[in-house]
Amino acid sequence: MAAKASNKKRKKSEVDEKLENGNCDTKTNVSTEEQPLAELEATSLPIVFQCLKCKTIVSDSISWNGIDMNLMLMSVKSITPFARKSDKTKSDSSKNKYMDVECGNCGVGIGKYYIETEPDMADLF
Repeated sequence: MAAKASNKKRKKSEVDEKLENGNCDTKTNVSTEEQPLAELEATSLPIVFQCLKCKTIVSDSISWNGIDMNLMLMSVKSITPFARKSDKTKSDSSKNKYMDVECGNCGVGIGKYYIETEPDMADLF
């Protein structure tokens, strides 16, 4: 079945405005087509995760791992070849080790790839 193109113009969101101004937190750079995080776990339909800036698909619900609403964290097991990991390993304040993940098409930061985590985060991966 072929996908239909939509000519419908969507309302500019707060995230869109932040992207245009160049001051967007990387936690908000992945679109789930406006579906709230709390509803994602309950849905049975396939979902794709897209870069908000250029709409490149960076992961999908087949890779779904879960959500932690307290941490505002959505976890997937894999990313598409259109997302890329940084070459540099970083550490956060909790001493978790990670690499930044960005959209391979436009370069916008879309998340983190965790290499090592504190025990309280181990259940998420």
